[in-house]
Amino acid sequence: MDIIINQTQSLLCEDYLDLDADDSNAAKESALTLVAKVISPKKINAKLAYSILLKAWNPSKGMQVKHQEDNVFSISFNHEWDRKRILDARPWSIMSSHLVLRDWPANLTLDELEFHHSPFWIRIYGLPPNQMTKSNAERIGARIGELKDIDFTADGNFAWYKFLRIQVVLDIRQPIHTGFHRTKEASSTSWIHLRYERLPDFCFNCGRIGHVHKGCSQMPLSFPETKTNPYGPWLRADSSGSFPHTAEWNPQAMPKEQANQQHPDRRANIMLNTSASPEIQPEIAGGPEKYTRPTIPPSGSKKLSGGLCLAWKNGVDLEITLQTKNIINALIFSDPPDTPWMLSAVYGPPHWECKRKFWTDMSVLAAAFEGPWTCIGDFNAVANQTEKKGGRPVANPSSGGICEFINQHHMIDLGFSGNPFTWSNNRPLSANIKERLDKAYANAAWCTLFPDASVTHLPGTASDHLPIVLKTHKPLYCGMKPFKFEAAWTRDPTSHYVVQSAWSQPHFGTPETILCRKVECTSKALRKWNSTHFGHIQSRIGQLMSILDKIQQSEPSVRNLEMEKNLKVELQEQLCREEWLWHQKSRLSWKSEGDLNTKFFHLSTDYGGRSVLAVFYSLGR
Repeated sequence: MDIIINQTQSLLCEDYLDLDADDSNAAKESALTLVAKVISPKKINAKLAYSILLKAWNPSKGMQVKHQEDNVFSISFNHEWDRKRILDARPWSIMSSHLVLRDWPANLTLDELEFHHSPFWIRIYGLPPNQMTKSNAERIGARIGELKDIDFTADGNFAWYKFLRIQVVLDIRQPIHTGFHRTKEASSTSWIHLRYERLPDFCFNCGRIGHVHKGCSQMPLSFPETKTNPYGPWLRADSSGSFPHTAEWNPQAMPKEQANQQHPDRRANIMLNTSASPEIQPEIAGGPEKYTRPTIPPSGSKKLSGGLCLAWKNGVDLEITLQTKNIINALIFSDPPDTPWMLSAVYGPPHWECKRKFWTDMSVLAAAFEGPWTCIGDFNAVANQTEKKGGRPVANPSSGGICEFINQHHMIDLGFSGNPFTWSNNRPLSANIKERLDKAYANAAWCTLFPDASVTHLPGTASDHLPIVLKTHKPLYCGMKPFKFEAAWTRDPTSHYVVQSAWSQPHFGTPETILCRKVECTSKALRKWNSTHFGHIQSRIGQLMSILDKIQQSEPSVRNLEMEKNLKVELQEQLCREEWLWHQKSRLSWKSEGDLNTKFFHLSTDYGGRSVLAVFYSLGR
């Protein structure tokens, strides 16, 4: 005490200084700023937080995120409406950890702000209709925390649901309430249980928000022997159903300013942990970036071998989170729009000294994302003997780490249709070796998200690997197509004589009538010639691929290998014709060379109004 008194007496007046305050400018900045704190023992990178929150909030005028200290960020908006909308839409979570949002008054420092309170919508189950009253809602809310709002219908009455819905500001340092006993007649009671909407990670041991059970340092709560632990996933409210003040979440049908206002955490609740291995930590922690056509430069590529590429069509909302020479990892936000999932395109290293790092990186990705996940590509590893034919038998070390990866992360083989093997050394008879190296795996959450997903092994053409196609949905039927002249027909010299012969047929009438009849006659002749001589390109490709698939599954005799070689040559010609077809549809040649597509064939067809629904391309196609 004497030491403190002596130090106090030694203070000089210069230790105190009165400072001016610029309330006008500070007030303007404060009106557009929020402070966010992630309640989690994990450290969150600012760039990653910005990327996730930007998608979840979709501010109309943009926003900026600045790192203040560990898991604390300042968020500046360019429009006050965005700030108010996001603040009113609490609670939020990021990476399944609770995100506390609050104002930053201009007269307070960051250390003076408290992040202990946050509003939650709570459903109260077990009340009879005659007790769903405003006064009871106020009493229950006061018991749980600070009552902020009560959900009414438009006419001011309660909705006749199975539950009462209130918004309460909770002290997140305290265990969450699980329910209470309601007094009934004849001294009996019934249990009224609570469920929380958009409840983030919380501990099933102590009931507090901010950590999970295995990271809990609190003493377990004691319960009577007749009662079980009240904390568990049942405290989370089911997101299905509608409420009096909740519109259906459909950003396409809403104005831009209102998009993502209802149920806005569906994109923010992305569990992407940045605690990666040192080798890939910088690329994950740096935050996902937007790419139009991201590619990985091929390593030691030769013709069609080597390299890794990921491409997508317009309309796909995708972000790259990691790219190496063996893995391209991405988050998909657009299909379905309310559930982000992770895609890993892989090329497993063929050399043993590189396999360990590859499977370590894959395990890091599995631990970093707890949502739906699928990985597809050339793993360069077989899981068991059924995935290999010929050569030495599969031993345990030959799995190259794939079995440990599958078992550790509970991955599910999506199966396939077609050839059971995707790679061959293309040698005859007993020297031939076939393996299933190209495949797709997914976790249970992804399989639940896409129950109709299927994998198809297509016949190989130019590569020693077969292309594989993963379809997340059942194929759509596009219906009949109108007649149009195909530029690929010009690759066959007989097409010239078909047009010349049909066009030279005599017709009578006015010049307009003669022209229309010549067009009709020529189109009929081309249809017939295409059906009997040239053939439909897609149909012929399908026939050739079917025959090629059967031969590639047969014994690799000298005769079969020769037939396979000839079929590949013919298939390449058909694929080249198909390429001309898509080149014509893309109008690239029209833009660079002018319209050489015999315009009279399109007088009655609005070709520009048509669109291609989907195109599947793989290696060799």
